[in-house]
Amino acid sequence: MKESTRYTFKYHSDSDSIDLNTLLTSQIHFGTILSEIKNEIAGDTDLSIRIKPLEKGSVPFDIILNVSWLKQLLQPDNIAYASGIITVLVGLFQIRMWLKGEKPTSIEVEDEKITIKKGDLVLTVPRQTYLIYERNTTIDIAMKKGFEAIEKDEEVTSIEIQDEQKVPLITVPRENFEDFTTPNEVFENLVKKDPVKQETLTIFKVVFDKGYKWQFYMNGRKISASIPDNFMDRIDKGERFAKGDTLVVEIEVEKVYDKTLDIYVEKDFKIINVLEHKPRAEQGKLDL
Repeated sequence: MKESTRYTFKYHSDSDSIDLNTLLTSQIHFGTILSEIKNEIAGDTDLSIRIKPLEKGSVPFDIILNVSWLKQLLQPDNIAYASGIITVLVGLFQIRMWLKGEKPTSIEVEDEKITIKKGDLVLTVPRQTYLIYERNTTIDIAMKKGFEAIEKDEEVTSIEIQDEQKVPLITVPRENFEDFTTPNEVFENLVKKDPVKQETLTIFKVVFDKGYKWQFYMNGRKISASIPDNFMDRIDKGERFAKGDTLVVEIEVEKVYDKTLDIYVEKDFKIINVLEHKPRAEQGKLDL
């Protein structure tokens, strides 16, 4: 079973050299994309990325991907070779350059293919590739930052990805760099929820009416969070709470994607379960 593949990432330039910052910054972000693709198509495998030493006077360089595959993952529905990662990478570049950051007018799903429509234009891509494009914001951010680094280097006229036989898989000319750096409308108003985690909250304001949020301090910052009804029942039965008490809770954090910052921003907090209530320690009296 083939576990590694090699591809060439070529910076086209009038010069036979490339700015170090352009090279390092862009490849760090493209490396992030490759790792995310690996996580999407085979999360339980290990991926190593190696760069073949550059030849003197050479701008193109070879990158070697080695994937340690688990036998149980080698099913017909999985991408079974390391070269599949490059196939998805090229597909993501094609979609981004074709859509230019805009939302599709419509998409049609047929077996393992998705047909994307933008006005009268049509593009058909593998279903898995489009789903990764549509949902993975880490890849979108890395793609944006990688091309921003290349775009700043005026000596770079285009980039190209070649297969092991040096056959071009995709070429992105300079005039298309901005297609990758503009905000991606697909992720407008995108919301995600982090996994439920345990936190210790300090009560700042108690609201006894059901449906209203209490105010807490969590890790030094003030938040408002909804309280589960079964916990409010404890209040109805006479349990007392006061400012400064602490609650050990399981909490869910909802985040919304901010395209101007390229990050998810905390939007809403929901307490799923209260594990423990610790009353604030009263100040002891001095015995004079």
